[in-house]
Amino acid sequence: MKTVKSYSAIVWSIGLLVMATTLYAFRFQNLFKSMPKKQVLLYVGNRKKIFETNARTVKQFLVSEGIHLTGNDIVIPSPSALIHNNMEVDLGIVKIVHRRINHVIKHAVQVEYTPHLNVDEIINIQDGRNGTEQMNSQCYYLNGTETIDRILNARWLVTPETEVVLEGTSLKHKLYHLSHRAVVSKIIWMRATAYYPGPEDTGNYAEDLTATDMRAGYGVAAIDPRFMRLNTKLYVRGYGYAIACDVGGAIKGNRIDLCFDSYRKALDFGRKTVEVYILR
Repeated sequence: MKTVKSYSAIVWSIGLLVMATTLYAFRFQNLFKSMPKKQVLLYVGNRKKIFETNARTVKQFLVSEGIHLTGNDIVIPSPSALIHNNMEVDLGIVKIVHRRINHVIKHAVQVEYTPHLNVDEIINIQDGRNGTEQMNSQCYYLNGTETIDRILNARWLVTPETEVVLEGTSLKHKLYHLSHRAVVSKIIWMRATAYYPGPEDTGNYAEDLTATDMRAGYGVAAIDPRFMRLNTKLYVRGYGYAIACDVGGAIKGNRIDLCFDSYRKALDFGRKTVEVYILR
């Protein structure tokens, strides 16, 4: 019997405690509602808005207005600061966007000047190619305005290639002139000799015309037609522009014989291995 009475007493006590707690909460809520609201000036970027709130802290005020902060957002004063009347709150909403952008990088141009070409003669030794660079970045927006673009990494999708151009600096009068901007289609190395079409060098075979009936002189090259087609346009390093329009009995295979305007210059050239650009 004593046990039943004790149990009833405990239940009665718990009931009284719940009722008291509910009544206290109700009274506190009414007291809270009856408190005068404080005015808060909220600044978001250049925008200002005035609120009236019963919130106790800045964070509670923002939540009550449906603004939920993230770890990157900026609030001044701090979210834990107590609200007071006419308080100014600066809010910076920070949004982070990951971007991947492909940039076209224009290729460089390397110009080599040579006295073996005239000023209006140009040869493209190597065509250039633009590159494509892919950049991954982290972009920070503060209240909708981009403020920081931080590059995370970058890599080449297409590597740029430098354009190499050969331009002349001479003003010489030439028998054969490069009439258009030429492009190198192939580069070969040849064993070169020199000749003068006059009797000092060719004796009784001296004549003014080549095997293809072109006038012999500086800019004419004798080649082996089995190795290279006649009338092929060439640029010979250390010599200049030439046309493969002549042949010679001793010119076989990978040989080239370059014509000069004087016997002395042909002797000075001698024999050497030269770099030859085949043009188109």
